[in-house]
Amino acid sequence: MRISDVRATILSAPIPAGSRVRSGVGLKYARTSTFVEVLTDEGVIGLGSCLGNPPSAIKAIVEDVFKPALVGRDPFEIEAIWRDLYIGRLERSSGPRGIGVGALSGIDIALWDIKGKALGAPIYELLGGAAHPKVRAYASSVYWQAPESAYEEARRYVDQGYTGVKVKIGGDLDRDLAMVAAVREAIGPKVDLFVDANVCYTTKLALKVVRELERQNVFWFEEPIPFDDIDGMKLLCDATSVRIAAGENNYTRYGFRDLIGRKAVDVVQPDTARCGGISEIRKIGAMATANDLLFVPHSFGDAALELAALHVIASTPEAFIIEHDITHNPLRSELGGALLEAQDGSLPLPNRPGLGVELTDEIREKYAYRGGTDISVAVRPALGLVGEDLADRRAT
Repeated sequence: MRISDVRATILSAPIPAGSRVRSGVGLKYARTSTFVEVLTDEGVIGLGSCLGNPPSAIKAIVEDVFKPALVGRDPFEIEAIWRDLYIGRLERSSGPRGIGVGALSGIDIALWDIKGKALGAPIYELLGGAAHPKVRAYASSVYWQAPESAYEEARRYVDQGYTGVKVKIGGDLDRDLAMVAAVREAIGPKVDLFVDANVCYTTKLALKVVRELERQNVFWFEEPIPFDDIDGMKLLCDATSVRIAAGENNYTRYGFRDLIGRKAVDVVQPDTARCGGISEIRKIGAMATANDLLFVPHSFGDAALELAALHVIASTPEAFIIEHDITHNPLRSELGGALLEAQDGSLPLPNRPGLGVELTDEIREKYAYRGGTDISVAVRPALGLVGEDLADRRAT
């Protein structure tokens, strides 16, 4: 079997006005994903997902930079291909971090998908087999809103069987703390509460907030400050009993080396579609567990992204929970279907060969990308920064 072609497809699903959510990342107008497909001369097609913006740049990297180096190669040579693309096409040219690694992530996931399909086995079986009969999921997320409505939303997730709920903070401090208290009251003392600030705080402000989070028995405090401030992250880890989590915006094992080595994080959260794919996230997970840290892959996005994380977690004994996107995202719900429907707060293990999904002509046509933006400009409102929402170009 040989690789015969490589292509990238950008899809975008507009979010109805009543379903849009806001955090420090911005106001979301649409869910946009860049999918990678690796084709072979035997008709097996592998699917992967990439994180990064703009999607047009990722598409160009996949098709103009990576494709010439992939056509004709054996798709089973996954580790060798990763090394050759990283060293030969990224490290000395477009750089060892950023959207190039996001594009490489999509290629890597697609190669694992090919191998699973060719061998007739789910990817987690290729990674060592199932370490869990099913994977516990937490609802992600309760976004910025009045504490009263946050209470009602969180209560619904508990009623649906979730034993973990995430709440977004990072805006108005009083509202942030009131939301956390309301969600804790709604879910009760036995449901795990995760809090995510999307890097909206300074270290001193994060220290003030985490004192309140301790009172609410928060399981982890995610991305409280800019993720490249390793000294600040280390200070927070040492100052509180609440676990400090980060990693969704880091790239490759090299980008995690100092964060893990200095114990500047308690919960390591690489994203399969950004950190370098399935091959690389396993190395990062090994680094984390070798340093007695929790390993919880980030998985907020489309179906291919979440399924890639699910296969990794399913085959990793130390991994214990998956982030489950419960916001409006047809690229997850329609593409993933029953594979990503939570049952009593858990996701069943995929039983199809490879990743478990593939792009259909219906999905391609229905959610074809026609330009525009999917999210407003990111701000740090906790620091007094104000930004305007971009016009919703899909309104017309």
